[in-house]
Amino acid sequence: MTRGPSHRVRLVYDNLCEGGDACRDVFWESTGIYGRSTVRLVSLPHGKVLRQQAAGSTHFAEGLAKLNGTLYQLVWQVSDVLRYSVPDLVPLGTSRVRPALADGGWGLTEWDGLLLASDSSATLKWLDPGSFRVVGELEVTSSGVPLPWLNELEIIDGQLWANVWQTNCIARVNLTTGDVVGWVLLPGLAARAAEAHPRGYLGSGEVLNGIAWDSERRRLFVTGKQWPLVFEVEVGDADAPGGSGLTLKQVHERCHPRGARMAPVTYQPPLPPPPPAPSPPLAPSRTTLSPLPSLPTPAYGVYGVYGV
Repeated sequence: MTRGPSHRVRLVYDNLCEGGDACRDVFWESTGIYGRSTVRLVSLPHGKVLRQQAAGSTHFAEGLAKLNGTLYQLVWQVSDVLRYSVPDLVPLGTSRVRPALADGGWGLTEWDGLLLASDSSATLKWLDPGSFRVVGELEVTSSGVPLPWLNELEIIDGQLWANVWQTNCIARVNLTTGDVVGWVLLPGLAARAAEAHPRGYLGSGEVLNGIAWDSERRRLFVTGKQWPLVFEVEVGDADAPGGSGLTLKQVHERCHPRGARMAPVTYQPPLPPPPPAPSPPLAPSRTTLSPLPSLPTPAYGVYGVYGV
């Protein structure tokens, strides 16, 4: 799908049915930048903006989720959530997440009646969509190492797919344990997006950023910041012909972020089992020492002790 470049696009796929019109494939999109942040309805595959609502000049919009006929839009650097009606995008108000998110809003998705938000840390927050209070947490780890910078979030077949900011990697996360159980690598898409961009290249911060899932037809869509294209991709097996052939260890080393918020890390295999407990110490025994015999004074003033 071709569209005009826009910053920090977050995607939510929908099959929208309005009035007597035939249902159509659309994306709900969240776009960022102060003074230019919006939520909008975009046709698929043409990328035409059908409806749009400004998020406000003081808001830098981030993650987007649709739940029970309402769109929820996170705001960066503050813990605000903007709400809009579907499908007309009428603003319904602003709510504050309590307790506040560590770095404001990053990614957002929904599951089982709750919202799931990221805030740049490795710990995701479950939010009650009525009170916006944090009702649970999920720490995400890769090979035993906390995995921060989880940006765009999407739940696919009961598994969390999370784009790691500043990488071409999507982590596949067990929603119960927080363990990364797989990865999706998309190294070639940025180059294709750069070729299609009006200026012919992407800036350093214009990275993979959007994920959307069509559960009915099982289609996966991805895009990025300022990318003029949305890609439909099919995920293959790393061990299949043409696959990457990489192990989880190798992908961990490639995809774990290295930035200001945590020191560089390397793969950490599971810890070995603890050693067996030591045997109890033996009871001390009594030893009687006999006095040493008197030794003659050695020549040349050399002194020593000899024993057997």
